[in-house]
Amino acid sequence: MEIGSSISTLMSLLGKEWSSLMLKSQTLKKNLNTTRKELSQILYQQEAACRVIGKLIKERDQAKEELKKVKETLREGSEIDEELKAEFTNLSDTLASARTSRKPPADLTHEDSIAEFKETASINVHSAAITSLTIAQSNPNLILTGGEDCFARLCDMEEKEVVVNFEHKKKVTAVDLMNNSLNSITCSADGLAHVWKVTSEYAADPFYTVTNHAASITSCSAHPYDNYCVFFSKDGKWSLHDVVKTGLVQAIGVKNLIPITTGKVHPDGLIVTTGLKNGTVILWDIRHQTPTHEFKLHKGTVKRIDFSEKGYQMLTLGKGEAGVRLWDLRKISKEEPVLVKSNDVEIKGTVFDQYGIYFGMCGETVEIYKVKKANKVTEIGKGNYTDLKFGPKNSYIVVGTNNGELKIFN
Repeated sequence: MEIGSSISTLMSLLGKEWSSLMLKSQTLKKNLNTTRKELSQILYQQEAACRVIGKLIKERDQAKEELKKVKETLREGSEIDEELKAEFTNLSDTLASARTSRKPPADLTHEDSIAEFKETASINVHSAAITSLTIAQSNPNLILTGGEDCFARLCDMEEKEVVVNFEHKKKVTAVDLMNNSLNSITCSADGLAHVWKVTSEYAADPFYTVTNHAASITSCSAHPYDNYCVFFSKDGKWSLHDVVKTGLVQAIGVKNLIPITTGKVHPDGLIVTTGLKNGTVILWDIRHQTPTHEFKLHKGTVKRIDFSEKGYQMLTLGKGEAGVRLWDLRKISKEEPVLVKSNDVEIKGTVFDQYGIYFGMCGETVEIYKVKKANKVTEIGKGNYTDLKFGPKNSYIVVGTNNGELKIFN
């Protein structure tokens, strides 16, 4: 073979080899770019997935924390133990049994006499509207009042003087008296409630303070068993307290923590009723802190709830309503309450007498009705009345006014 031919053949072979190498290199480069793109896409998807997983984990942890807070909010304190549940049940059975055999006193004031009631006495107690009042069972001459002037006061109507002052930082929203004593319960828009020990010499000291509520305490109610009290608040919770020994027993929140604007303990002690800002009325079993009935018949804020001493009837009052609803608790699941209409533009106070025979409401006047058939007995007075109570044997009616006066009708 000639040298020239050999070189030419060699160059041709080298050229083909070079071309083949370049083609492979181009293919590898192309595959590398494709792989890079695929890897980049996978890494991006992985990063996005990690971000989503991280967000979901964060949301899960937040949800767990919120659920924990909700549980803590809806139920605070220790569970009511079986012994206390049994005590509540036994007391309720005893009270209910005694009530069925109890008869009104023979000298109970007749409705004809009630129809003739007129204002006979008046005393200035507060510098602003009276928000709540109650009469001492141990001494009917003593009347405990709460006022918008930030004071609660114990007043001797016979002597026509204030004998004890109880001070809060904001208006006093409600008052009550411990069973058969002068020990006074006062609650306020300042978010605090006090239980005051009052001696026969009218010395007063707060021996228990309610501090577990985060908003205005709107109502207070002494429980018929020993030293227990129930408080109701705009923070959406009601709470049971042993004011002598253990303090807070249990605080229960309503659904969505809708503000509780009023509340009451049933005379037998097993039922707690709450009235809410949205017009809902809820009945609770105090032993298990669970709702047993729930109704929404009021258009606006529930302002007042009262039970009859017989334990069968309940009154509820809605804000701005010219009338009240009279419930029969024996038929509460079957029948709607009776709407008792008033001549007043707005009712501000309601009450039953101590015998379950009459109930009253006040606004521009004082109206008295018989519980049976809700027949009106009389309409007395003319003013701006805020709350009322029947005296012993219905011998008089004490009424609070918007200008801080207490008035007696008999």
